[in-house]
Amino acid sequence: GNYHYQSEFKRGFADAFKQRGYKGDDCFIVGSDSDREELGKLLRRKKRRPTAVIAMESGRATSTFQEAKEAGLKVPFDLSLLMFGRMDGAAASQVVTRVDPESEKIGHHSMELLVRLAENGADDTPRRILLSPVLVSGNTCRKI
Repeated sequence: GNYHYQSEFKRGFADAFKQRGYKGDDCFIVGSDSDREELGKLLRRKKRRPTAVIAMESGRATSTFQEAKEAGLKVPFDLSLLMFGRMDGAAASQVVTRVDPESEKIGHHSMELLVRLAENGADDTPRRILLSPVLVSGNTCRKI
């Protein structure tokens, strides 16, 4: 599904991309089924099609490979693919370049906060936990 956090990730990715001086239509972010349909149309264009796709999870990465193939494009030669998240299912056989948000650590720290709340009651002390995502190199991105 397209969860609220995915919209925030998409906005953050797009902002960072533009801050680096790239055009918004150079990269397309796939986070929902409607995004996939739009991606298919964009990849079939002869002019001004995206040169890179960010898939918000492994199923979206798999569908991006399929859309690229149907459009006659090869990853990474014609289209770079970066995924946010961990590989699973059919996409696990691909060596996709990805950013791993370390979901297990996020879950661990979230549970610690919830247990602390349950044991000690409400605590209004703000907490910030910094976790760095990990870049996992694959063979789906070309140098720009």
